[in-house]
Amino acid sequence: MKVLKWFVSDVIACGIVRGELIARSINALYPNWHCDLKNMILMSDFQRANVMLFQRQHTRDNFDRMIYAKSRGIKTIFEIDDDLLNTPKEFEKPYEFYSQTEVQDQIKAYMQHADAIITSTYPLACSIAPYCDKVPKFVVPNGIDTGTWEVGLNTKIYRGPGNETVTIGWMASGSHAYDANLVSMALGRVMSDNPNVNIHMIGWVGFDQFPWAKQFKDRVKIDPWILYDDLPKNMANWDIGIAPLIDNPFNVSKSDVKVLQYWAAGIVPVVTPLAPYAKTIDDRQNGMFANSEQEWYDRLTELVRNPALRRNMMVRGVNDAKSRSMDKMAAHWVDVFDRILR
Repeated sequence: MKVLKWFVSDVIACGIVRGELIARSINALYPNWHCDLKNMILMSDFQRANVMLFQRQHTRDNFDRMIYAKSRGIKTIFEIDDDLLNTPKEFEKPYEFYSQTEVQDQIKAYMQHADAIITSTYPLACSIAPYCDKVPKFVVPNGIDTGTWEVGLNTKIYRGPGNETVTIGWMASGSHAYDANLVSMALGRVMSDNPNVNIHMIGWVGFDQFPWAKQFKDRVKIDPWILYDDLPKNMANWDIGIAPLIDNPFNVSKSDVKVLQYWAAGIVPVVTPLAPYAKTIDDRQNGMFANSEQEWYDRLTELVRNPALRRNMMVRGVNDAKSRSMDKMAAHWVDVFDRILR
């Protein structure tokens, strides 16, 4: 059995999507591999490890442990799913941290000394390439644990057309707060023109980004950050999910995981046609593109008022999510691990 020690950055966000969910599938489906997720590195971890994966790491202590692992003949991988070397100023607190010279230099050191690097997207792999041109790089796209997200799917599939309430949702981490301006005015107009529309925001967006929402407070729900395992049930009644993105290097390197989550939950995505989503969405088939305030208004209004169109896109999205199920994507991870070992 080949043992991989997987050191995750957290157990609430990136460490779940780019660690825990993958390890679950690999451990269930590939008896020759065992993934052991950790958020602390102990001396016992070096005893039987064949591979050590350092996910989104930036500290000197863990870098020293990576170098020690190499000295013992253990293959080392640096895994990254955000362009941390291009964190935008608008993403205030993370920018203050990741823009520090010592932090940037340490991240580059991980990339330069690892035996291999895994990224979630090709634009991200291209962005970091100048700092580690001689290190092998592998792109493994995100997958989705489809079964977990199907909480309210049957209700949506068998719900008949009518003047039912339509819920528009957005689950946004702190890196998306500054993207809200792209859609704020359009959402306000949609709410004014369609009294059957509710809005549900989860994460780091709320009344600060959507001040007009206070006049619709009985139709607007704002929740703080919700743990990953609790997201599906909290998003189960969403009909439409938005994903606005400002065009900058950080956003262009992001993955399409939000669309995968929307699809798996039976939510129709309306997104900015940037790199994370441009090749994932088939416009007007499994989602819609919006690139201006008027387009955001028009696309959202059309979906709100046309339940048949919304249902057709929902069904297509549910099926498309299955092609990126975590069990299928686990094969890509195992292939990369085997290639790195060889």
